[in-house]
Amino acid sequence: MSVLDKRNTSSAALAACFAGLVASGIPAALSEPSWSIGIGVAGTAALLLMSTVPSWSPARPLLLLFAATSVFGWLTTVITSLPGVAGTLVSLPIPVVFLAVNSVKLVSVGLAALLARRQRWSLDELYLRPGSPRAGGWLILGPLLCLLVPGIFLAELPSGALAHLPSVLPWLPVMLAGCLINAASEEFLYRGAALRAAREVMPLAPALALGSAVFGLSHLGGNPGGWIGVLTSAAFGLACAFAMLSARGFVWNLTVHVCADLGIVLSLTLGQMAL
Repeated sequence: MSVLDKRNTSSAALAACFAGLVASGIPAALSEPSWSIGIGVAGTAALLLMSTVPSWSPARPLLLLFAATSVFGWLTTVITSLPGVAGTLVSLPIPVVFLAVNSVKLVSVGLAALLARRQRWSLDELYLRPGSPRAGGWLILGPLLCLLVPGIFLAELPSGALAHLPSVLPWLPVMLAGCLINAASEEFLYRGAALRAAREVMPLAPALALGSAVFGLSHLGGNPGGWIGVLTSAAFGLACAFAMLSARGFVWNLTVHVCADLGIVLSLTLGQMAL
């Protein structure tokens, strides 16, 4: 590789890191609510423009992927800002709201899938296969995390909240649908596709760190939220990435993520019933 090629690759990697910050939704999350949609749309447009810079061509797939990922953030805000939508969501059960809101991520997944097809990334490169559940000790680590992570959320419930569990069980299919959509979308966007695209401009370790950092930052206003939520989500994302790499597939990262989301929506639902 020539000096010029190395310089372009380094510049593209830096551009990719900045793009990840934009795609995480941090600029919109830190802005005034009235500005969040405009900032989100501007962020997507900026990422698309960045992908046209010749010297950043090695990072073009990652920049386009981040542009696709950034769409669901401001699109969700647009939809929930429509007349009557916000009021309707408030009146609906939490499992239904969780399913409806997270289904918007399928738009970003669709855009990312089109990019993957255009780049001719294989299913194996995207880790879109079950993989080996026994690899890397995950036959023990996987079930452990499936119990531990949801348990952390349920342990924070107020006293007596678990008494409402029988009333929540009929909503379990809706919860599982929402969790599966959310987990599969995030694992594809932040893990499989992000890692494949990032490897064009950086080694494995920085690629893993970048995907996990973007995933963590995207939870600043989520659940878990705040900067503690950012750190814990980034660590969780890194664990999911290691699970995906170890199994060479989605068997454990998707399963653990679904269980974690189930713990979140279940704790929210029980907590609301306990009020």
